[in-house]
Amino acid sequence: MKTKIVLAKGRYGMGGRINVLLSAMDYSLRSNRSLVVDWSDGYYGSSNDTISQYFTNETILPFSMLFGEKGQTVAFDIHEKTVYPESWGNDYHRSGYFGVDNKLYMVAPPSNLSINENIVVVTWVSNVLTDERLKHLANLLKPVEPVQWGVDHLFDNGLNSPFIGVHYRHGNGEKGVICPNYVWFDDQILSVDPVGEMPILLCTDSIHAQNRFRNKYGERVFYSRKSFPAIGPLHNNKEVVDRYRNGIDTLIDLYSLARSTYLIDSGEFFGKTAWLLGGESISRRFSYPGKTRMFNSQASLIPGGLVPLESINILATALSGNDIKLDNLFCALIPDGAYEIYYGDTAIGTFILDRSSDIEILANALLERRLYI
Repeated sequence: MKTKIVLAKGRYGMGGRINVLLSAMDYSLRSNRSLVVDWSDGYYGSSNDTISQYFTNETILPFSMLFGEKGQTVAFDIHEKTVYPESWGNDYHRSGYFGVDNKLYMVAPPSNLSINENIVVVTWVSNVLTDERLKHLANLLKPVEPVQWGVDHLFDNGLNSPFIGVHYRHGNGEKGVICPNYVWFDDQILSVDPVGEMPILLCTDSIHAQNRFRNKYGERVFYSRKSFPAIGPLHNNKEVVDRYRNGIDTLIDLYSLARSTYLIDSGEFFGKTAWLLGGESISRRFSYPGKTRMFNSQASLIPGGLVPLESINILATALSGNDIKLDNLFCALIPDGAYEIYYGDTAIGTFILDRSSDIEILANALLERRLYI
């Protein structure tokens, strides 16, 4: 292995970490450094060779060492090595994921190809790579056989081209995640298939969303089999025991979506990754234009004057006592003791919550918007 390397550290979901990987691959090529990938954070397994459980090395070797010499996983000690950026050089940060400053996971590949440090750490995507370049790099990644078997299983069981791929990132009650308005997805599906004949491949993180699309589109809907947690994220959830299987299921969805004719996604890394993996096979991509997060850059979109509903004890008690979940609900007090309730930045309505009739109306409105009460 070359004495100088690019270390791509993964974090969060598969879509985001693959995008970081592509940026690190590009930098390793242009700077003539070996590429080492650290996905040992526990999302999809915690071993040093986690990435080799999901991708083969066969097409990487001609230009870089994804896992090391002759495809073997690289186990290396970065102590006594110089590290760029310097903030990743501290011993505490070298081995740990938890408690690390979030800013350290926003490190894009540097523009300078002649950095002297032994190790260049990349934890975020490049903003200068063209879509064509990213698609080329994505095409070089080859998933392991269980992923291909899962994709083939969908097609063996009736999914045929052309088909519409839908990635619906619901959140399943995950704190700070707002599910997209499914009406927008219905509109896009109708626009590309007004006759209603094309199969729909649905990839989602929530049984609520899966049930809704199946009820709406019936036998047109196909999806891979997976176990959904009762609440919270599909990945890195305490209910998820087999994290390796979780990663395989994720890649099955990504590589299945990559074969769609039309891709309709939630506007996140997952949909973009499927689009990149699809190369030129996807005729058109539609990305949800609305708000899906209550943090990061989208936090500024929350209407002013709102407070988390859970912070008002009388309201929290009234709703939770009626089995209404409080996640991502906000409110504003208006005259006559009424409250204007929001789900994320979407106004649900105005209610007097000491009236049972208003609570019932609110429950139905939330069920309509976020697919659960």
